[in-house]
Amino acid sequence: MDYTGIIKRAWSIVWRYRILWLFGLLAGGSSGGSGSSNFSTNSNDFGGGNYDFTYDVERWVETNLGLIIAVAAFLVLFALGMWIVSIAAKGGLIHLVREAEEDRPVQGMAGWRVGFTYWGRVFLIDLLLVLPFVVLGLVFAALMILPFLGDFDNEAVTATAGLGVCGVLVIGIPILLLIGLIVGVLEVYATRFAVLRDVPSIASIRQAWQLLKSRFKDTALMYLIMFGIGIGFGVLALIIAGTIGVAGFIGMIMTESPVPIVIAVVLVIMALIVPTGIYGAFVSGVWTLTFRELTGAAVSVTTADAPSAGYMPPVPPQGYIPPMPPEPPSAPMPPSAPMPPVPPSAPEPQMPPTSESEPE
Repeated sequence: MDYTGIIKRAWSIVWRYRILWLFGLLAGGSSGGSGSSNFSTNSNDFGGGNYDFTYDVERWVETNLGLIIAVAAFLVLFALGMWIVSIAAKGGLIHLVREAEEDRPVQGMAGWRVGFTYWGRVFLIDLLLVLPFVVLGLVFAALMILPFLGDFDNEAVTATAGLGVCGVLVIGIPILLLIGLIVGVLEVYATRFAVLRDVPSIASIRQAWQLLKSRFKDTALMYLIMFGIGIGFGVLALIIAGTIGVAGFIGMIMTESPVPIVIAVVLVIMALIVPTGIYGAFVSGVWTLTFRELTGAAVSVTTADAPSAGYMPPVPPQGYIPPMPPEPPSAPMPPSAPMPPVPPSAPEPQMPPTSESEPE
């Protein structure tokens, strides 16, 4: 598989069609709203050594309790709406990358239409894959917490608690990390089976597992490449956020006011919106092109009867020569012009009759 070619094509598509940046930003899954509380205070509120900040906050909360409840309800509804939109954006982004790859029009409304059409399938895939992972994580967390609820005066209980914690740290966490990686790749492939191949959710997960087993090497190499690119993007984002954050912290110390740090947070969010959207669209595009590369020559597996063995694309027979195309029919001959009529020949002159006997 041409890994470099896939990455270059994905970057070219994302840079050419900037509507994908919006889908990449919304499909990130972590676009939650953050509310900032603005306290309008006078300049003398922070002066004097007898200022009780806790009492002032409690008094402000009691006075504006209705406003706080309204803002909290708005933030909850906003977060719920963004979560719904993020699932639709994920499916729409997959569809638009395919449209761009096949030189068809890339339209935002078409992306939203496809995203909401397959919203239920994408959500069910995420739920079915994440739920067992969460349950297993809760089991490991219980194994770490429950031993500490015993009587630590007993040496046996203390030893059991220590063994439980060590066992979870040594065995449980690596297992969770491995399962998390597998679940992440299955989600990538299953979502594309659902959107690009119109396969139901459970069948998409089953076919994603078959594809992962049969093309594990290609998938692992692409995952490592994208992991390295993700580290590079994380370092870049950290440099941007750190520079602005340090400037805001210095400003807060110099002015003795929280305003500079609030401004710094807003600037960090604004500075990272566009890069985050580009990076999200790029990652989704890479995996969409990878999926097409791995399954492009394969016949779509039917949802009713998926094979139990590894999903392998069909191999064309050896020495196959396509039949020659039929010869085109010869054009009909034009009708020949009619022959001109032959003029009648002149009658031959007839000899006068002779008598049988001549007179004597």
